[in-house]
Amino acid sequence: MPTRLGEMALRMGDTSFAEKHFHDAIAASGPDGFVLAAYANSLNDQRRPAEVTALLRVDSGRTGTPSREMRFVFRGSK
Repeated sequence: MPTRLGEMALRMGDTSFAEKHFHDAIAASGPDGFVLAAYANSLNDQRRPAEVTALLRVDSGRTGTPSREMRFVFRGSK
């Protein structure tokens, strides 16, 4: 649910409230690909590529390679 609330807050233009919901979602369920992709996309839209890279590192820490969703988000931030 926090992920959806974060996406809704983004649509309303409230990036700080969205960020809070994305952090809540990660805290509640761990760094799953859907939450991280939504949050990374938000950071990318705000021109915060260093934080996108940090999220990629969190996701790749589980498997050793970034997930397919994260590789897509990262390519978009160049």
